[in-house]
Amino acid sequence: MLPEIAAADGLYYLISESVGGPALNAAVSKVEPGGTIVLLGTTSGEPGTVSIYDFIGHEGARLQSFLSYASGAFGTDLERLVALLRDGRLHPAIGYIDGWNALPDALAAFTGRAFTGKAVLTIP
Repeated sequence: MLPEIAAADGLYYLISESVGGPALNAAVSKVEPGGTIVLLGTTSGEPGTVSIYDFIGHEGARLQSFLSYASGAFGTDLERLVALLRDGRLHPAIGYIDGWNALPDALAAFTGRAFTGKAVLTIP
């Protein structure tokens, strides 16, 4: 987990990108030829400005959208994720943990980029 794509060394076969805007353009510069960038969101609220010229040196790379509402049931995928967590093979980056009643604080921290990784809100 990196705070920004530009900090990454080398090229990557798979990049999950959820910021959009300039981060999407930076992701294209870090994908290896034949690799995939999965578009998960646009938290920046800015559109990307990717063009064919950005793929020079990254030939065969592709952009793949992921829209959860169009993906069908998640039961099998969630079972696999839980198994990976249980077995210690998946290490999620959690940057914020608090109770559900702290949602306004969590949103302020998220929009202020006060943490990297995921926010976890617990329900008592």
